[in-house]
Formats: sequence, C-alpha cells, structure tokens
Amino acid sequence: MPEKINVLELAHGAIAEQISNELGKVLENLMDPNTDVKTKRKLVVTLEFKPDENRDVVDCTAQAKATLAPVKPITTRLLMDTDHMGRPVAAELNREKGSALAEEIETELKLVKSAG
Repeated sequence: MPEKINVLELAHGAIAEQISNELGKVLENLMDPNTDVKTKRKLVVTLEFKPDENRDVVDCTAQAKATLAPVKPITTRLLMDTDHMGRPVAAELNREKGSALAEEIETELKLVKSAG
C-alpha cells in the first residue's frame, strides 16, 4: 500500500500557508461593508502534476487563488459651469439633509472657480 501524502504538508507547509493567506483575503472581503453581501466568494486550490520521462519523479505545482467580491461603486453628482476664462469647473452637489440650497451651490461654484 502506497504511503499517504498530506497535501497541506507538501513543500514544507507552503501550500497550507498559501491557502491560509488566500482564505484570509476571503474572510476580510466577506466582512467589508463596501462589497455586495450577496456576491459569492471562492477559494480554488489547483494541484498540477507533471511526471518526467521515466515516471519516477513528478513535479507538483500548487496554487491557491481567491475570487473576491468587488468594491461597490460610489456615485456622486457634480454641477458643471465655466469660469471667466471659459474653462470648465465643477462642484459636488451636496444633498445631505436638504442642504443643497441654491445659495450653497452658488457658493461652492464660486469657491471652485476662484481656486482654478
């Protein structure tokens, strides 16, 4: 009966370490509030075996790879205008708690124009 090999102990435990590192990335991604909770994450471990011509030596390559959920996009709105030289300028439209009053927008545009 052939001796059993523990895959995780191959390469002096480097395979297990690689899997652990990738699993850490998955766990961090699962807890990240900036990712979609419904997106599945994946951890794939690939083992490739390539024997030599005599089939008495086999090269084994291992790779762990995590597939993570992307960060959710962030959207904002910009108000566009031109300065006195005709160059485009912009100010972010701030809509928090109804604060996007015409006077505030005008002030923001003036600040952006004067900075340019």
